[in-house]
Amino acid sequence: MEQIKRAAVLLCLALLCCTLTKAEERRLVAPLPPQAIEAPELNISEFNNGIDVGFARAFHTSLSPEEAVSFYRERLGGMETVEEGMHYRAEVLNVNVKSLGVRHVYVFPSNPGVSVKNVRSLQPRQCTSEIFSAFRDMANSLDKYSRRDFNEVCSRYGYLAYAYYGDSDKTGADGRPLTRDQVLFREYKSALDPEALQHYDIEEMVAEAQKLMAEGKMDEATALFEKIAQSQQQGLTTQLERLESMERPEVSDDWDKWLEFLQELDKMIYPTAVFIDVHPSDWPDDEWLHDNIEW
Repeated sequence: MEQIKRAAVLLCLALLCCTLTKAEERRLVAPLPPQAIEAPELNISEFNNGIDVGFARAFHTSLSPEEAVSFYRERLGGMETVEEGMHYRAEVLNVNVKSLGVRHVYVFPSNPGVSVKNVRSLQPRQCTSEIFSAFRDMANSLDKYSRRDFNEVCSRYGYLAYAYYGDSDKTGADGRPLTRDQVLFREYKSALDPEALQHYDIEEMVAEAQKLMAEGKMDEATALFEKIAQSQQQGLTTQLERLESMERPEVSDDWDKWLEFLQELDKMIYPTAVFIDVHPSDWPDDEWLHDNIEW
């Protein structure tokens, strides 16, 4: 009887999940791509023809751009090639706005539909992500490199900051899964930066101490916390000594190693971004806006 009850509960949850997924898709003018992962980090306005975030949603998929295009061509009956191998667009609805005044308040798609884009074509204006910090430091500190060299790296690999990599089987100090790019970054950072290695070691010790406490092994946990405190004090002392002597951290020439890191990252990405416009019936809750729309 208990097994039957459990099976019934699981079935209800499964049906609820399916219902929620279908309800979520009904808000969009096109179906989600296979293996879709929502991509809130993508700046939709910048990459989706200037359309505001409230009128579209972005997704990553592990499908290639060509596979995603085939998926939509089968379901929508056609998809315009905007730029071969990079950008595709299918228009699903035609929206007529009675009052042009609304355009001063919102930027919205006059032809809601779906766009498929090659992630490698998504270029940010500035490479502020941590994965480019080593290049910035070398360009600022070493005579061998310049801002131009940094900009070339940014132009070539800037899309990596917007890519999705999937979760790894490792967790951080907070117990949450680390993404595959985070794991790779830590590997390179630890190998090339002794202070970073010490920081990551402390994170791992904190996680282990918390685990020991949860298991009731208080003596072992206390000993580990004492070791953590010693490591933190050692790091703080080093920083204070550096400040007192006005010494700047030494920047080594690891340009080629960090380029290797970016190349490895490129092999991990979900290569396709899909932007799907929200159906006009679910646009921002503004009576004036809805009163002036026909579709």
